[in-house]
Amino acid sequence: TPLYPPEIRANSVKAPRGRLAFRAVYKLWLRLRQYLGRESVGSWLTPMLLVFSLTAFQLAGAFTIPDGRLFDAATTRFAGSTPKVVLIEQGAGFGEGQSHDFAKLEAGLVALGVDRIGYLGERPLVLGGPRSADVPIVLGLPAEPIPASEALRLVGGVVSGTTGAARSLPQSQYGIYRSQQASLAGEPGRIPTFATALAGREPEDSAFLVQMPRAQSIPSFTAEQIVEGQLEPGELTGLVAIIADPDALKPSLATPLSPDTNGMSEAQFRAFVAHNLISGHEIYVAPPWEVALLMIIAGLVLALVFSRIDPKRFAVILPLGFSAMVLVGAWAALLYANKLLPVTALLLSFWIITFHRVLLRERHQDM
Repeated sequence: TPLYPPEIRANSVKAPRGRLAFRAVYKLWLRLRQYLGRESVGSWLTPMLLVFSLTAFQLAGAFTIPDGRLFDAATTRFAGSTPKVVLIEQGAGFGEGQSHDFAKLEAGLVALGVDRIGYLGERPLVLGGPRSADVPIVLGLPAEPIPASEALRLVGGVVSGTTGAARSLPQSQYGIYRSQQASLAGEPGRIPTFATALAGREPEDSAFLVQMPRAQSIPSFTAEQIVEGQLEPGELTGLVAIIADPDALKPSLATPLSPDTNGMSEAQFRAFVAHNLISGHEIYVAPPWEVALLMIIAGLVLALVFSRIDPKRFAVILPLGFSAMVLVGAWAALLYANKLLPVTALLLSFWIITFHRVLLRERHQDM
């Protein structure tokens, strides 16, 4: 016999499903909190949860600004290397649309020993200049989207004996230009960017950071100096030349060398990019699997150390020591491996895990 008549059971009020779900989640949270509150469990599992959270933030780009600032502070203090690029400044009146001046300019650069010539600006049809078999000529051209496609195509003509490349700048990282793409998606294949083609590198689907040491020298001459023969033959042997028009020489970019002002021209920026590629000094961000592996190792090592010592006693000296090791290792990775490590996430993991371990110890001492 039912306890209540059918009409009473039908009119009974049931709890909303949302409230039942909230109660279930709350009970689960209380059990998880109680489980993590055990010192033997919380000292290992909680650091791993913190590490996974910081890794997710790192991969989502939450630490781009501090990592970028650390990269700038380190690489701008690196020593310079032998120049690989020379800037040729094209004056406003140079050529005046006449191709014979550009023919003399290219012939003069070939006589000086340059390996490649790149144009940041219009190149009139050159007659009597060097053939492509003598020295490759790269034209920096704008790129536009192909209708009904995600690929790009170059805008402008590429005459015989020259190579077209995309004259496009990447998006700045919070106002600072410090990176460059090796190529852009095109049809039928990838389109090399200007510096990639000028350096003779393959158009890989990758992006990299550009080192800009303050001690790095980028020599520059005017087009008139080359045409008039003011340099000794072979003086530019082994270099690549960038012929830049007046627009490309105007200061317009904020870089690690001038983060607060637009103090660098497009031509100088591309010269640094080409120098990095030719000398093999471009910096690549650590891939996701390396970031995750480094973060897990850091969390496990710190948890293991704290399981052997008193966290409160070493709450300052231990994370300081680990932080110093990370900074030294990150400097070495930049200098010798051309790799940018997740420095900010690693430093935060040490201090957050230490803070949690000290709180966990104090809680169990008070119980």
